[in-house]
Amino acid sequence: MININLLKKLEVGLTRRYRLGILLVLAAATTVGYLARMGVSVALPFISKDFNWTLSQQGNLGGLLLGIFLVSYGVSNLFFSPYVDQFGSKKSLSVAAAAWSASLLIAAFFGSNYLIFLLSRVLLGLSQGILFPTASKVVVGWFPVKERARANSVFLAGGPIGSLLSPMLLAPLILQTSWQASFYVVAATGFVLVIPVLIFLADSPEDCGSNQPDPKGKLSGLSIIEKTKSLFSDGQFRLVVLVFWGMNCIWWGVSLWLPTYLVEAAGVSMGEMAYSATIPYLGALAGLFISSWVSDLTGNRKRIVLLSLLLQPVLFLLLALLGSPVRAVVLTLLVTIFFANNMAVPLIFAMLQGTAVEGSVGAATGIMNGIGNGLGVAGPLSIGFVLSITGSYNLALLSLGALAVLVAIPFAFYYNPAE
Repeated sequence: MININLLKKLEVGLTRRYRLGILLVLAAATTVGYLARMGVSVALPFISKDFNWTLSQQGNLGGLLLGIFLVSYGVSNLFFSPYVDQFGSKKSLSVAAAAWSASLLIAAFFGSNYLIFLLSRVLLGLSQGILFPTASKVVVGWFPVKERARANSVFLAGGPIGSLLSPMLLAPLILQTSWQASFYVVAATGFVLVIPVLIFLADSPEDCGSNQPDPKGKLSGLSIIEKTKSLFSDGQFRLVVLVFWGMNCIWWGVSLWLPTYLVEAAGVSMGEMAYSATIPYLGALAGLFISSWVSDLTGNRKRIVLLSLLLQPVLFLLLALLGSPVRAVVLTLLVTIFFANNMAVPLIFAMLQGTAVEGSVGAATGIMNGIGNGLGVAGPLSIGFVLSITGSYNLALLSLGALAVLVAIPFAFYYNPAE
């Protein structure tokens, strides 16, 4: 006689393991994606040597290689993410991973031609723009509201992990072989990633084996412009995007200025800087996992996001008051800053997933991510502007703290969570 309860338990157990497998595939995709996008940063001194660039050319031409990615990445988020809702996660991510891997092959093989190299970076940004929208859509399809922050933290963890692994894995490989070889290795990893994506990924349990897009989405059939207008007509959506933009300003501001700050303001030697610049990302990982766990347990995401925002000015002020050539003090505060900043990120994604109407999660995530990262350049620009006027890194960092407060005020008064 068949035991119905036993069968139900087995079904629940299999579903949980399958969901974990899907999250691991998404985390692997994010990690590989970050290795692909950061490869140029690690290889830039060697690329510069191959091109015989002067220091000025390295700053200008190398900076263009780094910056053009963010431009095309933002464009892709805004204009390509609606197609994730249309074609489904499996097709979208498999094509994206193959495309960004192809861009690395192009860069490595035709790397002696600067224009082709530059175009390969454009292709990399365009292909990676749908990564987070795809992951967000999958989380909504597979996880209930009370588990989404934790699910988001798993795939988002690929960012800090990729940032940690890039110099650790790619620098020794480049030294032993060449920068082109490092590109080939990461490209091969991306092509291998396509296999588990095709096998495991699905928009929801109902789509397993077929992964057909959901035709019932309320915004399906609308043009990109119409869908964007519909989303921005929701004040709650606008507030979530505003907070995400503020957190990205702080993230990019601190991250991009971190090596320079450590050497010029914190008294860290060049030899110590290499690993000192990676330690704060451990705080980012801790912030992702701890806040998402607490958020799903308590159900109160808004308070944790507000805490994350309001901690920023306090920590920057402590860094200004207590910062010294003692590296342990500086790194402890930086780890805490990265921790506080990333407390909000998986929760913001969960808020967005609760705000976006059915059939628009991919588009909504793309718009938020495109604006947050594209306009997040205001963070490093703010630091550079204040630094040029005052000559003080402390005041420059405090400008980011002030921005966090400005973002927190409308969010505290006007955001009313639906979940």
